[in-house]
Amino acid sequence: MLPGPLVSLYQQYKKDTDAVAGWLASTAAKLGVPPPSTASGLRSGDEPQSNKADSSKKKKKNKNSTAASAALGSNQIIAISDFISLAETIVGNGSHSSVSVPATLMPTLDRVISVRSTFGMSLQKYGTKVTSESNRRHYHFVRVLKQVREILQPLVPSKTGAQPPQASRTATTPDIENRFSALNIYYPSKAFLDATSDQEPPRPSNRDAESGITYQAQVEASWEEAHFVFSILKHELHRLRLRIKWIWGAYRDTQIELVSAALATNTAIDLARDLIEEAMPMLESHKLWTLANEHYLACCVAEGFDPASLSNHVPGQDYFNYDYYYLAEATLFSAHRVIMSFASVLQPERLPIYQDGTFGIYDPTADRETMSGSEKCNEDQALLMEFFTELVAVNRGVQNYPVKDEFTRGMKDFEKQQTDPPFYLVFAAQVFLDIHHILRARAVEPFKQVLKEAISARLELTRHLEFHKDLKISHWPARNDAILTDMKKKLEWICQDPVYEVKAATYKKRGAPIPKDLDRHRILKRSPVISGLLLFHIRAEMHEIGIAVANAWGSILFAGHLYRALRNEKLLVAHWLDMDIAAGGVLGTSDFFVGGPPATLAESFSRFCMQMGVSAAALAEAKKAKKQPFTRNLASKAGPRGFGGTVPVSDMFVGRYARGEARVNWTAEYVENVISRSEFEVDEDEEDGGVLVVAKADEEKVREKRREHEKKKKKKKANTRRTDDGPKLKPKDLIEKLVIALHSEAIQLAFPYLQFHRICWEMLREVKNACHKRLLEMHGPEYMEEESQLPWVVGYILIEAAPVGGYQDLRLLALAAEAVNGVLSKGEGGAVVRALDKDKGFSLEIEE
Repeated sequence: MLPGPLVSLYQQYKKDTDAVAGWLASTAAKLGVPPPSTASGLRSGDEPQSNKADSSKKKKKNKNSTAASAALGSNQIIAISDFISLAETIVGNGSHSSVSVPATLMPTLDRVISVRSTFGMSLQKYGTKVTSESNRRHYHFVRVLKQVREILQPLVPSKTGAQPPQASRTATTPDIENRFSALNIYYPSKAFLDATSDQEPPRPSNRDAESGITYQAQVEASWEEAHFVFSILKHELHRLRLRIKWIWGAYRDTQIELVSAALATNTAIDLARDLIEEAMPMLESHKLWTLANEHYLACCVAEGFDPASLSNHVPGQDYFNYDYYYLAEATLFSAHRVIMSFASVLQPERLPIYQDGTFGIYDPTADRETMSGSEKCNEDQALLMEFFTELVAVNRGVQNYPVKDEFTRGMKDFEKQQTDPPFYLVFAAQVFLDIHHILRARAVEPFKQVLKEAISARLELTRHLEFHKDLKISHWPARNDAILTDMKKKLEWICQDPVYEVKAATYKKRGAPIPKDLDRHRILKRSPVISGLLLFHIRAEMHEIGIAVANAWGSILFAGHLYRALRNEKLLVAHWLDMDIAAGGVLGTSDFFVGGPPATLAESFSRFCMQMGVSAAALAEAKKAKKQPFTRNLASKAGPRGFGGTVPVSDMFVGRYARGEARVNWTAEYVENVISRSEFEVDEDEEDGGVLVVAKADEEKVREKRREHEKKKKKKKANTRRTDDGPKLKPKDLIEKLVIALHSEAIQLAFPYLQFHRICWEMLREVKNACHKRLLEMHGPEYMEEESQLPWVVGYILIEAAPVGGYQDLRLLALAAEAVNGVLSKGEGGAVVRALDKDKGFSLEIEE
């Protein structure tokens, strides 16, 4: 079930229908007429009676329904046929001064009428068999709604329009939702699809809201209603597919990086699963895949195909006409067909491994646009059947595989159920094919990237452990190094490919030789999504390790404080690009400098003191008295403040993809966090030629955004009944916001903190060596008893240079500048920037 901030088309339709029922019932109750209920009211399939005798009987029945309504408790069901009597009651009993139709009611009625009318006409126009009972029930529903609208018209304020608002569309916004025009026969109306989040349906009266009474329109689980719900569901899934295609097209064009594309794609499939589960109560009673088949056939007829031609009429072949492949793909029929083919060869105790080419050959260099329907089907079968083996191998043989996407989970559910495949599995399979059709031969590039970074991360861990072999600190216990060692072993295991080992062991067990073409890492080579999720797993683990190391040693922060002071005094001959990236774009100045970036030496000194957790006043007094300033009694017991290295949106996925937790529970708060946490935004003013430009938002704007988020949380907590407050997002729109937020944080997540820690430590060593003689003269050999105290050298420099304590001495600052300039002049100030480009694919441009 989707949370409140997300609204599906099906939810919108139910919400609209229930809102009409709720307003009618609550308004009638306010006038002293108890609302009818399904316990006494007419069912939605009954024809309304127009004669006076029946009308009087209906009024009498409404009065007698009080007990039945009360028995229903706070959730009251209103029959569709009672809509008319309720409307008549409101108009007949309420004066124009006491009752008026809210501005949102008529647009809501129009949306429901439009979507039902369009769907009903489509059923008959395109040859779908409609029983007389179903047809009568459907058109009765439409007639009731139209009659209600006509009855209420005298109470409509003159400014209320009869037409629902239309979402604006500009020439520059591509209407990607109309690419598969064949599906228009089962699309909800344009007015319904264009309904924006501010077009809220009317609410029941305040009295009912306060008492907790809710109203719902009666819904029958009829064949026609099931088809209606299925059509809405298929269109919602279609829109998610289009959003996923947009994501991978942007990845192909290097506008969105891999991790963001993979996380957003798997989240889209996750949301599709919620949409499907939401509709299943209606669909299950009418056999989902029977509905799906009828939907596909109706689309074929809608395109003008003769129903008799739907079969190949070729002995030995299945009931499928390859000329209609594009319709089968658009309706997920072809993906379902391949999954059922795989099910026929899947055995419980035998891993399904086959020689390459058994189910066809996939040539990613071929031009799919020129292929026939039969060739496209064969290509899809070769891709999927081969990949299904990988999924089963993971589920059966590699239970601790670092990441599992919804495709993998869906295959596991399918094996457990041993019935029709879960609908979300079919959707995931089609998404898998869509991605391959977009990337073609470049679909292997995500694997190359994740393998490169896995090898790079393993090397970084090796270098770090070697660097700290003899360099220790009290608050970095040995068990922390053990965590790094375990991560290194995990990376080695990933690089060896445990899935390959499972398949190789199967061949050995069967006494068969391992085929030469059984290549390693096939699951990653075939799945850009799993590759991207695995890359996120590695980056998230390395990010956490890097932040912990940098904070424990103080290397990055305090080298940054010194660099800022030297830059402010214009003592440097070149920029330290890596530090500019870290302090400006990656960590953010507010996280890097407590109280904001310093502009003077006095501020540099005070910011350093706040960061170290020592008293600036005490240090100034010690300086004035010419005592050694850095004594244990002046330092905070809590130790230096670190930085968070925050990636707020990415952090929301760490539990699932780095800790092995269950699928994300998309609560209302979770959705709002995606919207509120991101520190980046699309810079529309700089969009040029379709290039997606994302910029870090102004820090004050970010803070304001978070303040608004906290206000909404407090408001919701104070009034728990009003759970529908706040903006509404369609699932496809959430995916767009999510992928942009993730893409914007990508460099922060991928930043090589371990490498930068070593670089900063080496820089501090150079500074210490340059200042050593002067520091000995001033404080004696006690100024630094062990190398772990190296960051305190920055403190000695800043306290002498700052105009506090009665005097100012810039000699240490000049010596530090000489050391830093010596390092930067060798071109060693951009090692991290080069690593981000070479190893991780981030090409950075530095702006002043």
